[in-house]
Amino acid sequence: MGFFDLGLGDVVDYYSAKDTNRKNKKLAREDRAWKEEMSNTAHQREVADLRAAGLNPILSATGGAGASTPGGSMTRMDAPAKDLGNKSRMASIQKATESNINKDTELKDENKILAGSQIENNAVINQNLRKQGQLIDAQVLDTTNSAKVRANQNELLGIDVNAWKNLDSAEALKTYSPQIINTLKLIKSLFGGK
Repeated sequence: MGFFDLGLGDVVDYYSAKDTNRKNKKLAREDRAWKEEMSNTAHQREVADLRAAGLNPILSATGGAGASTPGGSMTRMDAPAKDLGNKSRMASIQKATESNINKDTELKDENKILAGSQIENNAVINQNLRKQGQLIDAQVLDTTNSAKVRANQNELLGIDVNAWKNLDSAEALKTYSPQIINTLKLIKSLFGGK
């Protein structure tokens, strides 16, 4: 990641941490100087305290540890670049996540539309299958009716189906006269009968 990839907040954080560290370093120096002064003047302060209390200052030489030196505070130093770019990376990750969520939502919407289209297609296919079934039923009925009509016609004309199949047979001659056989042959030839 280059400098130009950083956000304004990252740059501000960098310089703010650098300024804070400079100030903390100055405070740490002042604190160490104060501790050193307190440590260097501990005996003098103890003698002054004994005199102020009306005691003999020689008591400080017989095992006195001197006046107490207060403890200093610990200085905190932050690395100015420790979070450099984290905000930019987090913003990039958030933007990528939002983009992914948006694309996922679009895909789900497209799938809903596709599912709706498939349902409509299935309804049309089912309707066509019903119509084809009705057509087949009608054709079967028509074929059945045609066969019944032919049978009725044959019965009305007194045609023996076996004789009709072979008009040249002896059976046809027993059933029909030669004129009827010739007429039947003519009819048969006109309609392509077998």
